[in-house]
Amino acid sequence: MGERRLGRATAVPVGLYCGQAGELFGKLLLFNFLKILTLGVFRFWAITRVRRYIWSRSELLGDAFEYHGTALELFKGFLVALVVLGPLLLAYQVAATALLAHSEWAAIALNFLFFAVVFALWPIGVYRALKYKVSRTSWRGVRFHLDGGARGYAGRTAHPEKPDIRARLLAAILPGPY
Repeated sequence: MGERRLGRATAVPVGLYCGQAGELFGKLLLFNFLKILTLGVFRFWAITRVRRYIWSRSELLGDAFEYHGTALELFKGFLVALVVLGPLLLAYQVAATALLAHSEWAAIALNFLFFAVVFALWPIGVYRALKYKVSRTSWRGVRFHLDGGARGYAGRTAHPEKPDIRARLLAAILPGPY
């Protein structure tokens, strides 16, 4: 990142990541072992711990970010998605199987319709995940939030020839791969 001059001879880095790759790698190995041991349930706790590690070692102007999310929030979000999407996916599978027995072209049309709907709704899911991460992040005691709605975000991502610079900057600023 860039540097900011505080005087004639002093240069302070504006953004800095202070984490150690070996330390994070060790945590990831342990978390993956625990995910296998718990059949994936530990995933939400692992994500939370990795985010806290990465956020706490990402500094801006000398102060680290803080992550305030909890694993239980992630787990509840997963359960809600499962309750909402599970029956829809089951209905799609049953309809596709039934149509395939009668008409191959109708099954292909249903597949195109399904993927068109997924393609249209995907940016909304991305927006909701980004909104969650931003709302659980603070820096110097200031909590962040994301204005606007999911439809506006989906509309901006649907037109890549007219990119919204604010969305691109936010994606570049947020720390961590999660």
